[in-house]
Amino acid sequence: MNPNTKHRKCIRCEYNVLVPEFTDEQMLEILGLFYQDLKLFAVKKMKDEFGIDHADAKGIMDHLNKEYGKCNRCNFDYLEGECVECPKCKAFNFNFKMPTPFNQEFCTHLEWALDFDELHDESVKGFWCDGINHFPDDFKSLSRSNVAKTRLIKTKAWIGKDGQGVYDMTIHLGDKSIASYNAIQSLIECIPADNFKEWIAIDPQCSTIEIQLL
Repeated sequence: MNPNTKHRKCIRCEYNVLVPEFTDEQMLEILGLFYQDLKLFAVKKMKDEFGIDHADAKGIMDHLNKEYGKCNRCNFDYLEGECVECPKCKAFNFNFKMPTPFNQEFCTHLEWALDFDELHDESVKGFWCDGINHFPDDFKSLSRSNVAKTRLIKTKAWIGKDGQGVYDMTIHLGDKSIASYNAIQSLIECIPADNFKEWIAIDPQCSTIEIQLL
């Protein structure tokens, strides 16, 4: 852990909270566990792998807020910036922005854009998508450095006539989406709007689907 890291006092609970200098990969690992309510695993990872004291690791988890802009202690939802004090209850909030544009909003838009009938393939006629997982198993693979190198994202999607078949989804990024990803800007505009056969490749026998973004 960087020796230049500092502590910030939470006025509400009077705890001196460590403000670590996480790499993108480390932050993605911690936030991924936190958002899935695996706090004990996140504390253990910070202690065993990042060299953070157990008490400091627990303090970090206690002051993370799940929703950007919303205080982790009260109903105030207009927090601005990172590592801020809630003006209403005085609780310290990390208020981290997820360092990746691959998020629930993008996955929802991609889900809506998948029109399998437009492929004119009898094997997927009547198929629809009922969700795309924005928490891949390897969450740190969403770091900008990794995506710039691989130019793809691997996750799961629920597809079928009942929308419940589990598919391995590979999302390939084009030049526009790579630039947007690196700048942590929305990928929604990188979803093609037509010519479905050119950007959707689905294999119902192998339960795989590949997507090509702009």
